[in-house]
Amino acid sequence: MSESNEFRRGSAIVSPGFVIHIPATVLLINGASHLLSRRWIWGTVCVLVATMAWLNYAWMKRTPIIRVRSGEIVVLRHPFIPPKRVRVSDIQGLDESRPSVARLALTGGRECVIPLHWIDWDDRLRFLTFLKSALGSARV
Repeated sequence: MSESNEFRRGSAIVSPGFVIHIPATVLLINGASHLLSRRWIWGTVCVLVATMAWLNYAWMKRTPIIRVRSGEIVVLRHPFIPPKRVRVSDIQGLDESRPSVARLALTGGRECVIPLHWIDWDDRLRFLTFLKSALGSARV
């Protein structure tokens, strides 16, 4: 499995742009006014929070939620949370009893739950098809 599959983030976990841009702009203006009035701590905090909000939004829009590379499924949840990694060869079963999650049974009695509302609507079926094909090739 040398191909690289990427599954995009759904709109359920990526806010619309105005929800981030308007408060971040207000914080930036507020931070600039604090800095101009020599209130260094408040000004710095406001500018940093606005910058972090824009960087987080850019990362969420740019980065897919799931990447599949060289036999490993990597779930990229947030820049500050380590990614969840599952080897495709460890998948023993797929439980689709709940339509909102893909519950993977792994070797050693472990399990991994991937909420499907994280994945873009157009990529959900493609992701489930990939999991079923990976499960089928692991059993052969």
